[in-house]
Amino acid sequence: MSAILWIGEHSVDRLLNLSGAERGRGAITFSAGNAAQGLAYAGGIGGIPTTVVMPKTASPIKAEATRGYGAKVVLHGTAADAYVRRMEIREKENLIFVPSFDDDVLMRSHASLGLEIVEDIPDVEAVVIGIGGGGLIGGVAMAREALGA
Repeated sequence: MSAILWIGEHSVDRLLNLSGAERGRGAITFSAGNAAQGLAYAGGIGGIPTTVVMPKTASPIKAEATRGYGAKVVLHGTAADAYVRRMEIREKENLIFVPSFDDDVLMRSHASLGLEIVEDIPDVEAVVIGIGGGGLIGGVAMAREALGA
């Protein structure tokens, strides 16, 4: 399974935790790439409008893929500028902010990867995970710790 589909599955779980009224309002996040695509993919599956604010320096390929999954993409300034712009758009359009990391529901969903690793490779000695915002690695670490692995 590709990383984007895997992250998208966990974004679906996060979006499914929104109330019906919140789903109707739509979701917004800030991301430079993978979480952006995951949220867009999840929104497409759930019929939830999504907006992603990305810094202008974001990979054009990731921005285009995010659009391809159905999200409205806003490219804006530096990462710090894009984060602020995300807050402005959220308030103006009354969207629900879905963090790309630092979110208990999302991290619990990501924890399933840790469970899968231990299930498939019980004697695993090392797990290497790329770190962006830290939600994926935080979730995997939560699962591995809970299992005593």
